[in-house]
Amino acid sequence: MTTGTKEIYVEDPESGEEFIVSAEWCVSGRYTPAKLYGPPENCYPAEYPEFEWTEFTLDEFGRTYILSTADLEEVGVDLDDVQIEVAEEEDDNEPPEPEYNSDDKFDRDQYLADREQDNWDGGY
Repeated sequence: MTTGTKEIYVEDPESGEEFIVSAEWCVSGRYTPAKLYGPPENCYPAEYPEFEWTEFTLDEFGRTYILSTADLEEVGVDLDDVQIEVAEEEDDNEPPEPEYNSDDKFDRDQYLADREQDNWDGGY
């Protein structure tokens, strides 16, 4: 399970004052790609991790207020957009993909030349 916190900037529609809401979230499960080949009984659809908002808090005026999703939607916060932002930020934290080094690729001609030069017997 992965958990995290996202700051959401909320503007009060009446006063125009801006507040920062701390949103706690968790993701459970892992992405499993679909299997679309082979016998039908061995095929299955993709499975996606489950995302859940666990708590929204607002620390203002020396107090902590716990908010609901309805409270945030009432002031115009689109939690789907915030969820997309969280997913993009998490993608940024993934380790980088290894770079492909063209020098590492298999060179058939060099392999055959080395084999011929060493009188390679295949290791048998």
